[in-house]
Amino acid sequence: MSNTTQTRPSKEYRLSAAWRIFLSVVCVLMLGGSIFICVLPFIDETMQPSAAYFLVPVGIGFAVFMLYALLESVKGKVILGQGRIIQIEALGKKELLAEDIKGYTADDTYIRVFPKDPKGPKLKISQYIADNQEILQWVAFHGPNLDLVTFQEEEKQLLSDQTLGLTEQEREATLTQARKVAFWLNGIGYAIMAWLVFYPEPYRWAVLAGAVYPLVLTLVSFKYKGIFRLNTKNNSAHPSITPGLLAAGIGIALRALMDVELLRFADILPWVAGVAAFTFAFLLSTTNEFKYTKLKDATIAALIFLLLSFYGYGVSVEANFLLDNSAPQEFEAQVTDKHISNGKTTTYYLTLAPWGPRKEAEDITVTEEYYEQIPAGETIPVLLYSGALDVPYLVVE
Repeated sequence: MSNTTQTRPSKEYRLSAAWRIFLSVVCVLMLGGSIFICVLPFIDETMQPSAAYFLVPVGIGFAVFMLYALLESVKGKVILGQGRIIQIEALGKKELLAEDIKGYTADDTYIRVFPKDPKGPKLKISQYIADNQEILQWVAFHGPNLDLVTFQEEEKQLLSDQTLGLTEQEREATLTQARKVAFWLNGIGYAIMAWLVFYPEPYRWAVLAGAVYPLVLTLVSFKYKGIFRLNTKNNSAHPSITPGLLAAGIGIALRALMDVELLRFADILPWVAGVAAFTFAFLLSTTNEFKYTKLKDATIAALIFLLLSFYGYGVSVEANFLLDNSAPQEFEAQVTDKHISNGKTTTYYLTLAPWGPRKEAEDITVTEEYYEQIPAGETIPVLLYSGALDVPYLVVE
């Protein structure tokens, strides 16, 4: 690595013409959509007047973002040469001298250049710029790959940890084994999520797998205490089982959302918080990565707790449903409307008029077969169960 500045004429780099045209067309179309969102509450008579308080700010915000993106695609460029790198942006300019570069990181989307001075400008350069490899080579000449530096430092620290083995060879073998274990456990987590979402049969076994697997991962993390991390940066030397844990948790949460219609969502929240808090505390006992001396640690920990709430929801709702032995109360409700929501999955809704404890019309999710059988205007039976956790839920099929 040399700190010598390359002597070369200045050269400009910008998005290719094809990309600029494509982004310009997309931005203009999305800008039109933003304007439509703003005026929709005033031209759609079926909307409540209060909808304008939400849609107009959203439309304006989206329009401002699209205008910025359009200006960035036209004006944005990077200039290299004369011992400096300059990034021209839609609303300004950033500049770093070669000798002020601490290092860089690169992924499939961006090249990020960091200054030695924490208060200096940080550059975030799109990898879609034409001849982006020349930019990467220039930056690499003037500073190290910080991801690689972090990996080497973390690996050195791990290989010096005598709790992982008496000799460096033993510690290296333990680390290699932990990485292999993490790879397979994350894969199993994704498989459980797919099982729960696409074909949850046998049902109880699928739900049990989603409920137990995050706890199994926590026990594995305890076995490899000090190696696994909940939050890993790019190219970290520490393996992570967080992807598998979250996949299983999200899978059981989606299954609960699709299968169980709660009478009141708020009733399940104490159970959700309790399950998430227990799992979170259990996980934290297996790692010492959060010191809470920085706001960043607390923020990441809060985010992980929030993600574990999906798991808490799925486990609580499914336990309330599958362990329930209560006799149902029978009601009747009229179907006033029906509609389908299309996205990554298709969801079928029936709108029920007020019935029993529900004093307002509300949507419920049903299967495609039941949706096709029930016309609008028909009265259907509704069974209300108390739930194993005293969280009432209803069944219409």
